[in-house]
Amino acid sequence: MISSLYASLLAVIFLILTIKVVKIRKSAKVSIGDAGNLALQKAIRAQGNFCESTPIAVILLILAEASMASSLILHFCGIIFVLGRIFHAIAINSEKEDFRFRVGGMVLSLTSIILLILLNLSFYFSSFSGA
Repeated sequence: MISSLYASLLAVIFLILTIKVVKIRKSAKVSIGDAGNLALQKAIRAQGNFCESTPIAVILLILAEASMASSLILHFCGIIFVLGRIFHAIAINSEKEDFRFRVGGMVLSLTSIILLILLNLSFYFSSFSGA
């Protein structure tokens, strides 16, 4: 399954982002919240933003694959979503935030989600035309 590849890659990114939060929490001795620590705030938001956008993308990818979408389209959507999440996380966690990477990451991520929405809707509505 193609979606299992991208779900697994995204899970690795999630683990990396989570480990970063844990390391900063440990070094800053902060168990809850961020205590005004900018590095911790950035790490928390990078992980949080990842957690907010990834589930819907993975669900849409699984549904598109179950509907027999082209493997080329599935890989394209998976690749741009993964790259988008990587760019976004790097941008947020950078010492000096690079908005080009952050915006680019969001554009790639949202483009993938929009393409998957359209693909799934096209499968749904095309199922009525053959009846």
